[in-house]
Amino acid sequence: MKVKKEQMENPQKEKKGNKKIPEVQTVPVPFPLTENQGNLTINTNTPSRPSKEQIIKQALDSHSQGNIQEAAKLYHDCINQGWNDHRVFSNYGVILQNLGKLKEAKLSFRKAIELNPNYHEAHANLGNILRELGKLEEAEVSTRKAIKINPNFANAHCNLGIILEGLDKIEQSIFSFKRALKANPNDINIRINLSFALRDYIWSTQNNSSKKIKSIEELIELEKEKLKNKLKQYPLWFVDIPRTSSTSTQFMMWNKLGWPFGKRSKFVNGNLIHERSLLFPNHTSSIITKYCLGEEVWESLESFTIARNPYSWCLSLWQLEINQDRQLKNKSFLQYLNFLDENLKVDLKQRRIRQNTLRQTDYLLDENKNLLVKKILKFEDRNNIKSYLKSQDIPYKSEVHFNKSKQNNHQISEYEKKIIERIFYKDFEILGY
Repeated sequence: MKVKKEQMENPQKEKKGNKKIPEVQTVPVPFPLTENQGNLTINTNTPSRPSKEQIIKQALDSHSQGNIQEAAKLYHDCINQGWNDHRVFSNYGVILQNLGKLKEAKLSFRKAIELNPNYHEAHANLGNILRELGKLEEAEVSTRKAIKINPNFANAHCNLGIILEGLDKIEQSIFSFKRALKANPNDINIRINLSFALRDYIWSTQNNSSKKIKSIEELIELEKEKLKNKLKQYPLWFVDIPRTSSTSTQFMMWNKLGWPFGKRSKFVNGNLIHERSLLFPNHTSSIITKYCLGEEVWESLESFTIARNPYSWCLSLWQLEINQDRQLKNKSFLQYLNFLDENLKVDLKQRRIRQNTLRQTDYLLDENKNLLVKKILKFEDRNNIKSYLKSQDIPYKSEVHFNKSKQNNHQISEYEKKIIERIFYKDFEILGY
């Protein structure tokens, strides 16, 4: 994370494989962060002890240069000396947040705000902490304070969009993402978040749980026309189910076909060389795609997907989540299966389109349980996948593989198998496992 001497970018994490949030890096600190470390000794060229200003400057310099351990120690000592500098408390809060010490980070940000109520970075970072703690209403208040102080702070607008979407204020979240993109048009994360918000908006308006907004509808119509024109040239569509090497397949399609395929938009040297469709972020179900493109266009496409044995699919999904989601980090595989089970009991129309709320078949069926895709390939049959892609003139590259989850060699028990068979009985039947 790049740190400025006078301010910290508010850190965020990448969540659940779908919703994209700037990633938090966990930084090890080799001493207790809540324990007094005693007086600090710093080697200098002069025999006198460094002044308060020199030590604070050294802390900020260390942080901006990426020396997190040294910066954390210096911040910690400054606080123990009773030096009330808002930058110290705000930056130290960022380090605490990266370590997962959210409550301690919250207190540090609040102290920074107490010392300097107009320090917009601290308000923004506090809003981000409160969002992670599930206190979305409070998070909205803090983030709006940051924006009021500095309306051009793109990260704060993006954070507000994420918070508003969590509060089911989808239309407001879209406007926040658009403001963030205007402030920083080259930020890929903002584009991705706008994409997910638009998809949620389409899903909610399709199910009559949200009213249509003219300005958003105009944006969607422009995207639809761009997509329809491209698909006249290349009438091929891939429904990408998570944890099935879907990113690799998207990458191969992007190399051959370009927009709208590929995992995400891409900038090189500040120039946008590839733009992912704003309507279809990663893992968009076929029911939404068909709704956006219209039945005639959808039926004209050669649609395909890659599915996976439900046993290994669940295991891979769990391994991804415990590595990426703090709330799921310590859940056992059995606990995760129970978590999925509860999510999937909710009627599909009332669910958010997220990888923890969908079966594989939910990506492939319409509301009447009819299969929408024309071709289902099995993840385990790489030769068949290779042959199919070649038949569609997509060069297959076996060395391309992204998003490998950290393996923990968990052996699925018979009891866990029975739970999977109960929850995903339709997947076993329709996918042919």
